[in-house]
Amino acid sequence: MGVVDSGIDTTHEDLKPVLWINPKEIPGNGIDDDKNGYIDDIYGWNF
Repeated sequence: MGVVDSGIDTTHEDLKPVLWINPKEIPGNGIDDDKNGYIDDIYGWNF
């Protein structure tokens, strides 16, 4: 069994103000600022 999910639109006007944002990451700099193994994980990662 599997689940297929296309993720969420982080730019959608209704979702943008309520999304959790990782405060330890600097968006778009290509660096893992919070040292958790994921680069630019501002809203988390889509596995």
